Amino acid sequence: MFHRFIEGIQDRPHLIITVNGQKVRAWNPFAPEEPALSELPAQQFEITVGEASGHVQLRRFILPSRDRFSSAAEFERLSGPLNWNRQQGLYVYRANRLVQWGGWSGIRGIDEHTKLARAAIDFSTDLDSAFNINVAKMRVSLPAQLRQMLEAPVNELCIYANDAYRRTARTKPGPVPATLNVPADVRATTQAVATAGLALRSAAMQAGEWDAWQRIAARLRAEAPDIAKTLGLEG
Repeated sequence: MFHRFIEGIQDRPHLIITVNGQKVRAWNPFAPEEPALSELPAQQFEITVGEASGHVQLRRFILPSRDRFSSAAEFERLSGPLNWNRQQGLYVYRANRLVQWGGWSGIRGIDEHTKLARAAIDFSTDLDSAFNINVAKMRVSLPAQLRQMLEAPVNELCIYANDAYRRTARTKPGPVPATLNVPADVRATTQAVATAGLALRSAAMQAGEWDAWQRIAARLRAEAPDIAKTLGLEG
């Protein structure tokens, strides 16, 4: 809840919390110290709900898979109190205090394939009424206006997280690696095609044509499964 204050906020002293004389270590859900962490471009939205108006910032992260974490212990620690699947989703901050975490607030469902996706939503106290924050400051409701704005960037994040998850599954070591003797230029071309498939999915989402893209992908899987597999559309 107070991890940002423990880590330190500009122009404010570090918060120190102790339990039985031991300093509490901050649990940052976005694993900022992990070299393999990925972040998509931040976005900012302006909303007006009744008399309340202000800006909301969105930051989107794809955490490393187990084999790319700095250590197995850190991977387990970053799984969080709810574990990986239920810790995916939105982390809502009011004036730097974490007030709600995990889940996608009805924008989409929890999915094993998107468990590496986490996003931070920041708003100031000026938007308390817009977020319907309760007295205990432990629960908020996303304004309908903001929920609509978040749908495309959240789904884009999950597309990338899904790709990271599947890429890890595909690259787990097997008894005889199929690409052992494949020339480097061929491997590079294959990776470029897979990246193109990911870019196409993201573009379809941003253009509001996700339903059409799903139909196209289904047709490709049925009529040209090899091409669909190369583009990363096998499932």
